[in-house]
Amino acid sequence: MREVASNLAILAGPLMAALLLIALSYLPEFLARIRSLTDRGTGLANRAALKRESRGASAIVVARLERFNAIAATLSLELATKLVVKVAERLAIANQERRIYRIDTDCLAWVEHAGDNVSLEDRLEGINRIMRSPIDCGRQLDIALNLGIAAIEGGDIELATANATLAATYSARKGLRWHRFSDQDDPDGDVHLALLGELDGAMTSGQLWNAYQPKIDLVSGRIIGVEALVRWLHPQRGPIPPAGFIPLLEKYGRARDVTLHVIARAIEDAAQWESSGASIGVAVNLPMSLLGESGFVEQVRRMLQNSGMAADRITIELAGTPAADDATIAAMAVWRAMGVAISVGDGDHAFSALDQLHRLPVSELKIDHGLIQYVVADEEKAKQVGDTIRLAHDLHIKVVAEGIEDAQCLRLITAMGCDAGQGYYIGRPMSASNLRVFLGEGSMQAA
Repeated sequence: MREVASNLAILAGPLMAALLLIALSYLPEFLARIRSLTDRGTGLANRAALKRESRGASAIVVARLERFNAIAATLSLELATKLVVKVAERLAIANQERRIYRIDTDCLAWVEHAGDNVSLEDRLEGINRIMRSPIDCGRQLDIALNLGIAAIEGGDIELATANATLAATYSARKGLRWHRFSDQDDPDGDVHLALLGELDGAMTSGQLWNAYQPKIDLVSGRIIGVEALVRWLHPQRGPIPPAGFIPLLEKYGRARDVTLHVIARAIEDAAQWESSGASIGVAVNLPMSLLGESGFVEQVRRMLQNSGMAADRITIELAGTPAADDATIAAMAVWRAMGVAISVGDGDHAFSALDQLHRLPVSELKIDHGLIQYVVADEEKAKQVGDTIRLAHDLHIKVVAEGIEDAQCLRLITAMGCDAGQGYYIGRPMSASNLRVFLGEGSMQAA
């Protein structure tokens, strides 16, 4: 027995070392997964985490920070981020330490399970009480929350999130503490159909408008382009966040119309900037469902021809890296033949997508903020970004870093040889007229 014990003791050392090596080999993947589920800046769980962790949930509650964008504009990025974190902490306390997710710039959320409804009303009242005290984020600020509740039906968390976001918007409009979404009992009737019925009017009246976020060349510091981001300012409901209507566009087949509207506005605005002496490119987000739709592509072609604008001034941005199959490659080739540039990204895993990029006729690879936000503090992430840039360049693909939030990050990304960058440090999304002023102030030199 003693001999057996002695042999086990001898083996334990190498065995533990082997197990440790195996564990360490999985550590980068584990950390990357954690980061992909974390909101940049605040460290809160993000929309991807909500989707992943909402299985079995019966409802979602969305809390919109009233007038957040206006308030944030008066604060530094650090203080605005701290404000969101402080609000999330109060929500967690009032909700018996439930997990709080940041699902949009001005929206926090949590999920409810069967049986939670008994205590929900008391908790919502508690939130109302706890938010009466000012929040100290470096400045004393009074923050109001608009709360919306929606059932999760058929496991469709995206639709439920959109419903709850709309309900939060209605609670503000009606002066209620909270509002529960219902397409049967709601006095407004079928809210989705009502919104969709107003969509055409919103496009023609200018309620649906483009915000533009600047993109700079990292060598010269010149502004070389912008990304168009659709916004909806409803005359009665107020600003409807993208999370409150974009999922509905796909679900009810209106993504095509809105994307065409965004492109038309982008072309018109770009012509006005050019008349002011600024010839810059415009990137437009394109759902994958529209990439190969011949009628849609033809309409964009006619828009460009009628405007006289060079097609290479337009970039279509696809969410994620498309599958490198024959149909996708053929669809991309049609756009490239028109002269339109194609940008792809791969969330927090851009590096892993390069093995198929060589087959795709893309012009640009966009590295997501989920990676960029860590390059200063995380050597492994910095190496991953650097490798991505070098390999993309080997394929003659330009690289754009998204989510540059400070001067240190800008310097490091520039030193890595990245071609272009965008983020709050460079410029926040703004109206076409404000962008014209921004452009007139001169180029931003890379620090």
